[in-house]
Amino acid sequence: MGIMKKAGIMLAALIVALSLGCGGVRTVSEPAGKESDVPGTVSVFSEEPSDNPLFKVPKDLGFDNYREILKEVCGKDSDYGMLYGTTAVLCRDAGLAGFKENAEEKPLSELVNEENIYLLDFTLPLFEDKFISADDAELTKVLVQRFCRFVYDKYGFEKLKSLLLTAADDEERVTLKNEWLKESGVSLAYEPFACYNYAFNDNRQNEKYPYVVHEENFNMFFKTIDVTAMGYKDYMAGYADIHKYAPDDFRDVQEHYWKNLDDDTIAPPDIYTKFQKDGRDDFYDRFSAMYDKSINQIELYGDWDMAKWALVHEYVHYIDRHHWYGVDSMVLEAYTEELAVYECRNYLRQQFLTGYCEGYFEGIDVLNPETGLFDASVYNDLQAVAMYTGTDKEWESLTGGVTERWTKDRTKVLFSEMSYHAASSFYHFLTEKLGEKKVHFASGKLIEFYELFEGDYESLYREWGDGLVEKYGDHLDKLEEFFN
Repeated sequence: MGIMKKAGIMLAALIVALSLGCGGVRTVSEPAGKESDVPGTVSVFSEEPSDNPLFKVPKDLGFDNYREILKEVCGKDSDYGMLYGTTAVLCRDAGLAGFKENAEEKPLSELVNEENIYLLDFTLPLFEDKFISADDAELTKVLVQRFCRFVYDKYGFEKLKSLLLTAADDEERVTLKNEWLKESGVSLAYEPFACYNYAFNDNRQNEKYPYVVHEENFNMFFKTIDVTAMGYKDYMAGYADIHKYAPDDFRDVQEHYWKNLDDDTIAPPDIYTKFQKDGRDDFYDRFSAMYDKSINQIELYGDWDMAKWALVHEYVHYIDRHHWYGVDSMVLEAYTEELAVYECRNYLRQQFLTGYCEGYFEGIDVLNPETGLFDASVYNDLQAVAMYTGTDKEWESLTGGVTERWTKDRTKVLFSEMSYHAASSFYHFLTEKLGEKKVHFASGKLIEFYELFEGDYESLYREWGDGLVEKYGDHLDKLEEFFN
């Protein structure tokens, strides 16, 4: 009988069993001396053996096939790690072929320590040697089997089955893991480390990016060389803030975007880490992140700190990608940064700045009153006044003395000579002065945008800059120290 035919028979049998109700399932070999009506099979009974087994399965179907069939029975959203351990328990009890015995008999206290207790997350990448060592991947398989055996023996199959459909950091699952550790003589307490919603990457670049994490409103792809270069634990610890705060930040951007442009629902973007150089060295030197419209994905360069700095800005580019044609690039960047910083919460940027600017700007009111973190819009205003006054010497050298020259020529409007941050400050001033929707709508059409100035660009520019000087002019020495 072919393997696919066997799999089909077993799948049908298990689905029938599920419809009958598995209860506290026990799997045993066909009772000795009893002639089987299907040679080469194993009978699976509910609770105790009887003359009416729930189903019979081929002995030589193989562990991976049993696991996939159990997934169909218990739910397609079954947790990968718990499914592995549960299948191992059933295979071993039923004597099914193709199962490799991983659960070595060393005391658990000799297997689990402070350095590797994160393996108890039992998440998908911990079962393979792409992100961690082959030895640690094998140890994960040992540990998940022993945990599932503990639950199965103490609470029965129904409890084990219920855990398959819970999240890796589910409170009950965490409680059971700690109960198992304690009863096994391990003094350590387990806390979830990197329990994300992993799946195999079946899209492009799956050799470089073997897994994807499906978050609420984005898909995150981890690059193997990024993880191995940084180390699994450090890499995942760095991602924790993105996982925690990006969904709310993105939702906040969407709410502001819809308010301004009445757009439709935004599909989750694909985000790829590219912390290690891979041939596009100029990108790594010039950008902390980028939305690549040609392939419709956001790419993160540098590290997780740079991601916290730039991610919301790039997300605005992503959701607004259909509305910008023939627009001056710095007008686009000014609009994008203004929305990302002045209108939206951008908690990720605030977090980054709080650490990055620690010890500077004493005496300046830089904290966001709602979060108590460094206000990203204040940072942009500070860089803008440093540029406007010539205090930012580095920017002066890059632009050839921007404070000494400016032009009323609308094809060379000063936006093109500002940093993103200063340009966003000026753009925000214009929205306050001329009206938010008026400026935002006109930003999508270059000619209409310049017509907003009505020939009075110079006075608007001076009003904006002089207002910043009035607010922050007493602190130019601090700005010079920081920006140079």
